Amino acid sequence: MKQKKAPADIQKYTDESEQMVLDFFLDLFASQSGYTEEDDVKKEVVCLDAHVSGPDHTYELRLYDRGWKIRRMALGPLGENSGSKSRCYKVIYDDVLVVKIPIYPIRDFDEYIESINAERRIVGVLSPDIECIAPGIAAILRKIPGFEVDPDQTGMALEMSYIRILKKSPWLQSHLKIGESFAFFMSLSRHAFLGNVIQRMHDLPSRLHEEIASQFDILWNLMAFEGMYGPENSSIFFSINEIYNEYEEQVNALLREHRANVSAFAFKRKEWFLFQLAGREIESGNHQNLTPAFFDGLNTLFENLFSVHSRDIEGYRGMMRQYVREKMFKQNRTLFKNIISSVLDLLYWLRVKGVSIRDLKPDNIFVIGDTMLQCGGEFALGLIDFETSLRFRPPAGQTIQQPMLAGTLSYSTPSQFVRNGVLSETLGDLPRLFHIQDWHAAMVMIYFIVTGERLFDRARHNVTHVARLMQQAGEQDEGDHVKTFREISRIFWYHATAEFQEKISRREDYLKSIGLPILQNVKAILKDMVLTGGSGEVRRMSARIDGQSYFISGRSRKDLLNSTAKTIGRCRRNWKEGVNVPDARPEIRKGIIVFLQELEEIKQRVEIWSRMKRLLEQDVPVISIHDLLVLMFNGVISTMYREEWGKLNEDVLTLEKEGIGGRDRRGAYEETVSYEPTVSSALDETLSYEETLSFEKTLTPDDV
Repeated sequence: MKQKKAPADIQKYTDESEQMVLDFFLDLFASQSGYTEEDDVKKEVVCLDAHVSGPDHTYELRLYDRGWKIRRMALGPLGENSGSKSRCYKVIYDDVLVVKIPIYPIRDFDEYIESINAERRIVGVLSPDIECIAPGIAAILRKIPGFEVDPDQTGMALEMSYIRILKKSPWLQSHLKIGESFAFFMSLSRHAFLGNVIQRMHDLPSRLHEEIASQFDILWNLMAFEGMYGPENSSIFFSINEIYNEYEEQVNALLREHRANVSAFAFKRKEWFLFQLAGREIESGNHQNLTPAFFDGLNTLFENLFSVHSRDIEGYRGMMRQYVREKMFKQNRTLFKNIISSVLDLLYWLRVKGVSIRDLKPDNIFVIGDTMLQCGGEFALGLIDFETSLRFRPPAGQTIQQPMLAGTLSYSTPSQFVRNGVLSETLGDLPRLFHIQDWHAAMVMIYFIVTGERLFDRARHNVTHVARLMQQAGEQDEGDHVKTFREISRIFWYHATAEFQEKISRREDYLKSIGLPILQNVKAILKDMVLTGGSGEVRRMSARIDGQSYFISGRSRKDLLNSTAKTIGRCRRNWKEGVNVPDARPEIRKGIIVFLQELEEIKQRVEIWSRMKRLLEQDVPVISIHDLLVLMFNGVISTMYREEWGKLNEDVLTLEKEGIGGRDRRGAYEETVSYEPTVSSALDETLSYEETLSFEKTLTPDDV
């Protein structure tokens, strides 16, 4: 049966892989309808909602042979196309399927089955504590007529029956191929993807339209309007009413022009106004007594009105967006906490099982139980897609395997695109590193769950360069791999740190308003993260104080070690402004300021760890999402970046501009620490001279 090329309207909404998936299911429909490849039957696919924005679309599969046979399916991509791993799609065809097309085609059947078995082995480790769905050939072959298997068989028995048939009759293996490669199929039954659940929670356009469209009793009633949106927005009420009066006159004129009864449309006028105020165009399908030309004129009328009164209309929409956003946040607050608790519980079990997913994201997580998360019922989270997974605590006598160098950009770090040997040499402790890769992804998910926004935009673009740069270094020696990875990491974490601070500050009120109880199992992991991160920062602080030559008396060094970040910051400002400090040459003064700035930053991190440690000592600590994200980010970066690689400051921008492998750059303090020894004696009392120097003790080695 010859494959037909899809119509142009399909190609517009699909890439090559999506088109191959559509072709595959069109052939499946033909097979189910009794046609073979030799039959001369016309086949086509029609997109039913091509005008709808978004990745998911509904299609009609059509066969013509003395009459049309038609059925529908839905198709949409899962996750980002990073170009580094397989493409995944959600397909609704009888039931919900996940279809995965390998980035590197698999043409050998035995290799294909071994790939499935590799994922099943990971599933075997995680079960039964984490529910998982592994790929299986039965998910698709049971839909194809002609395979004679025992109808009572299920699970692995059914899989093995299909494998025996396909090995005995290799030509039947084509039923598992999409394009030139074997594809992977997973059946999700009635489960919903976590990504879809989160998307619904943050569907601001739909909720905004619903809110505006429901304002018949509010938009023309000042008391009701002020009661809902506050008296401070009363000026918006009067502006919109003036616009409506002008709108009403013009609509009445348009109705008369089209010979319609004006009085019969009193209700419709307000409905149309609200609909257009919500940013939607009005279609003529539901108004048989009015012509399409009338609705063209109606939409044009509002466009012109918007142009004249754009400031007032945007002011109203902005007020409504803020109101709806806050309303949605309040409605979803408990749901946010429940989902985040489940994500943390997932991390706990991954650690217990010694497995790192390395591509953890909402589109690889499904919901078990209350799949819509709307009824307050119990639910749990399960996993699919273990293509990049590994066991970081392998069985005795085995080493950690080299995983696929891949990931989803928004949830990945440079370490996911670098071989184990380089990671071991640069970051050490591979088991911890692989586990923290999942923590990084979980941190990005948590921010997305609460805000509906991506945590990293600028940083994620740097990940795209990692594979290319490491490949370029592939022909060089191991030292070049290490150097390249360090420089990539410095650029990535510079942008990630700046973006993290910027975004959690912007959403600080929301993030701090949600208190999350931390149960015993997760508390143990967080305490380990705090102790490890805190100990590292304390060692870094001590080494930095011991390594400087500005403050050399025992008293000064003790004060440097024990003073708070606030005290160090005050001292730094005094040196910068020349207030109550000894005289010193400009280069010495600059070096002191830089040193104190670095020490202040380290102490800020030490104090975060100290505060978290005290919090986690409570029986059932309650931590804000803001503080949880700060803890997780500091834990991730302390594992994945070494300060000796270079400070994460503006120097990175020069390095990035010059390109990886450019000239080495040192921190500014390294260029200014050389000075005449006589200066030190004049500075011994720098931190001791103020009476206000009584300090709040920070985290010390004894605390951790």
